[in-house]
Amino acid sequence: MRIGIDIDDTITKTHEYVIYLKKKHLPEYNPYELLPDEIFKSFIDKYERDIHQNVELKNGVKEALDYIHEKGHKIIILSSRGSFYKTITEDTAYQDSYDYFIKNKLHFDKLYTNLKEKTEICKEKKIDLFIDDNIKLCQSVEDAGIRVIKMFREDDKESNFEIAKNWQDIIKIIKEMN
Repeated sequence: MRIGIDIDDTITKTHEYVIYLKKKHLPEYNPYELLPDEIFKSFIDKYERDIHQNVELKNGVKEALDYIHEKGHKIIILSSRGSFYKTITEDTAYQDSYDYFIKNKLHFDKLYTNLKEKTEICKEKKIDLFIDDNIKLCQSVEDAGIRVIKMFREDDKESNFEIAKNWQDIIKIIKEMN
């Protein structure tokens, strides 16, 4: 099976790390609310690489990727990193992500960054299962006929997706698929 997996807020605790950085460096703002556009742009300019290099892994992700790899499935990492704010280059987004995976000893077969939209690459790479936290991306990929597991987020509204609250849920779903 070919499994496409997002990085931020799927493999990593990006949202929590951004809140931590906002509390530390922008104490005058509520860390749980959106920043004004100019402040946000400045914040991202300053901390985007820090986020990509130092964000904590979600609980159980290493063990899950180990399991997926051991079962012979292909792990295709599909990330939007580098596509939105242009504070870092596409090459830097790729290298930071690659280095992060190596540093954390995470299995992967292919890594793609700078993806604003993921449906076409999922079709091109013949992805069988897509795992992401973004509801719009999940919907687009599912509409293309690819099975989706949506990683739970606190701000989730009702959805029709198969939801995983953690990586143990994802492993359980993958085991049931085999």
